[in-house]
Amino acid sequence: MKDSQKNSTVYPLRLNSASFEIILQAIHNLSARTQRFETFASVITAGTRANIDALPKALTDLASIMPIEGDIKVFVRLSTDRHKEFEWFRTLLNEAGEATFGVRDAVMACTLLIAPRN
Repeated sequence: MKDSQKNSTVYPLRLNSASFEIILQAIHNLSARTQRFETFASVITAGTRANIDALPKALTDLASIMPIEGDIKVFVRLSTDRHKEFEWFRTLLNEAGEATFGVRDAVMACTLLIAPRN
């Protein structure tokens, strides 16, 4: 359930350890690329702006790590603009996929665009 405030939206997520490790790797990858410390929200934004040609691989990666729900609590806060981009990305996923993408699935798809599995 999201918590919307005037200037941002917060999503509380519950993830397993494998998904959490992928998030940490994505933060590392993006930080190395930009040469500054990045946040999970930055990873999501970068994922929504990633090359759309990489999306099939990210969705295959996502399917390979399912289920992703677990006991690790992660909160992601998206500004109004970032939230709009994320919702656009979720719509794109829902139109392209055969399944409905919830917030957790879409967040992990963004993350896998930044930290693809080998």
